[in-house]
Formats: sequence, structure tokens, C-alpha cells
Amino acid sequence: MKKSKVILGLGSNLGDRLDILKTACTHLNNEGIIFKKSASIYETEAWGFESETSFYNTVIICETILSPDELLKKTQDIENKLGRTHKSSNNTYSSRTIDIDILFYNDEVINSEKLIIPHPFIQQRNFVLAPLNELIPRYIHPVIKTSIEKLSKQSNDTLKVFIVHFPLFVN
Repeated sequence: MKKSKVILGLGSNLGDRLDILKTACTHLNNEGIIFKKSASIYETEAWGFESETSFYNTVIICETILSPDELLKKTQDIENKLGRTHKSSNNTYSSRTIDIDILFYNDEVINSEKLIIPHPFIQQRNFVLAPLNELIPRYIHPVIKTSIEKLSKQSNDTLKVFIVHFPLFVN
């Protein structure tokens, strides 16, 4: 079967944030979403809502033979296993143990009821752009047709992001 390159965004602001990100990567590996590389861990304030706890965020590159819909199901199952109680609705965000977003799936563009790829808010979020720019600055966003590096420079997001930990490694 053909392997697809998948780029996922991971975030956590509840519990042991670093351990939860590592555990999520282990679960992904166990589900056939094979970890290849991680950006550094970035800390930022909550985006789109008020929270007393900042987020740890990273971006990881994986390979999988799963279809986009199968990948979505697996990532949601992992979120549930790690204590995610509900997904955002009506653009109302809240604190969470883990959030796993599918940012890119190869260079595909998918716009279905359940899934939009590339993730529709990449260009609006420094906590996604900073780690993407670390890993794949020259990658051209398949919808916007602009490099990640240029999107990072053009971002209107005023939230600062800081590296707090080296990239994740998964055994």
C-alpha cells in the first residue's frame, strides 16, 4: 500500500503537557501513523479563548497508509483515550488535554462535511506556523500557494510563541 506523508499539529494545556504530547505520539505510532520527525515544543497563550494555562504545541511529520477519513477517526480515538472530552463547536474553544489536528495530507485538498485539509486556520495561528516553519519552511500550502516561511512572516496573529523544549523523539 502507498504511504502518505501527514503533518499533524498537537497541542495540550491540561495536565502534564509534555508527557501528553509524547504519549499522543506513541499512540499514533501504535495506530499505524508512524512518527518521523518533530518540531520543537512551543509555548503560547490560548488562541481564541481565555485560559489560565498556556499551551504546549508542536508539529510532527508522520507516514501512514490510512486514508484521510481513517486518519481522522484514529486521531479522534487517541484524543478520547487521552481525556479529550469534546471538540470545539461554533468556534468556541476550551482547555484540553490533547488536540490533534490534521494540517496536511500529502498535497491533497479535501473539503468534506467531516474533514477539511489543509487545516483552514494554519495561516492564522503562530502556534502552528512557528513549528511548521522550523520543519518545512519551503513547503507550499496547496490552497494558498504560498510557502510556510512567507505565511509565517505575513501572520496577523499577535500571540507570541516560545520554544520550551527540544523536538520529541519516539522510540
